[in-house]
Amino acid sequence: MAERDEAPLLDVRGLEKTFPGRRGRRGRRAPAVRAVDGISFDLRRGETLGLVGESGSGKSTAARAILRLLQPTGGQVVFDGEDIARLGRRELRSVRPRMQMVFQDPYSSLNPRMTVGEAIREALRVNRVGDRGSRAARLGELLELVGLDAHFAGRYPHQMSGGQRQRVGIARALATEPELVFADEALSALDVSIQAQIANLLVDLRDELELTLVFISHDLRMVRHISHRIAVMYLGRIVELGDAEQVWSRPAHPYTASLLAAVPSTEPEAAGRRLEPVAHGERPDLDGLPDGCRFHPRCPLATDLCRVAEPEIRDVGTDGAPQLTACHHAELLFPAASAESAPTGASSAKRS
Repeated sequence: MAERDEAPLLDVRGLEKTFPGRRGRRGRRAPAVRAVDGISFDLRRGETLGLVGESGSGKSTAARAILRLLQPTGGQVVFDGEDIARLGRRELRSVRPRMQMVFQDPYSSLNPRMTVGEAIREALRVNRVGDRGSRAARLGELLELVGLDAHFAGRYPHQMSGGQRQRVGIARALATEPELVFADEALSALDVSIQAQIANLLVDLRDELELTLVFISHDLRMVRHISHRIAVMYLGRIVELGDAEQVWSRPAHPYTASLLAAVPSTEPEAAGRRLEPVAHGERPDLDGLPDGCRFHPRCPLATDLCRVAEPEIRDVGTDGAPQLTACHHAELLFPAASAESAPTGASSAKRS
């Protein structure tokens, strides 16, 4: 993995994606929905970022906007020094082979009428990689790379298990020799017994091919296993971002802590973690966001300050390791947070 002082391969700055509201029966349109609301992060070459959060937090929408499968509403997506958020269709064709995605459902992502060989060769043909002879050779290489025998080239999706189909999906994503790969809930449709195998395959491929990986999941244990850093999303925004082990053992946002509290674990209580608050109530809809902190209606640590003032991202990390959080009261969860990082008036805010 590249050092933090090197230029990032991917630099996302204030990314936004807004969808128009639905029209009602009387022709009135509901308010627009900001599915991704100004998120920022960077990613070094060879690094894996775990993107976690509940369903509806905006993880997959953010991934599709970065890859330009959806057109961003605002912000920048700087890939290898170039802002691809503003590229035209023709210019984007040269970038697409360098950025690929492994989808959640391996069955629906494959054409049931195509054999494995046809599906992989199609990915090469569409991206104008090689000729017929070189594509046949590349097919064999890709199958071997993901742990499948050559005879799988003649099989159809329904003739394979879920794990085998996902290996084919990974092979298709790697066909163009990308530098950046998004794995969007790539394990969630698989049996538990197979998930670890595919996760280990992704790690091996990342190291062998020097891939940069964004691993999107709601499974924090698997995210911890795969990722160097973790970004936690809630209602379209990143609420915490830091080193994977640091976020796992010492969360600096109540939402992260509540996600960790729901993870079954035989590990002893992490040193320094004083609270494990559990979110209560239902998540608000994106078209009816509360004032102040978006998490405050579900947060057991919420105060009057949280209800009126939206928290800014601040660094509460220690030992030179940045740990960003959007919480007024991170010091209640993260004892190492300095007094200087606490917001003015936080200590005197009235607890409900």
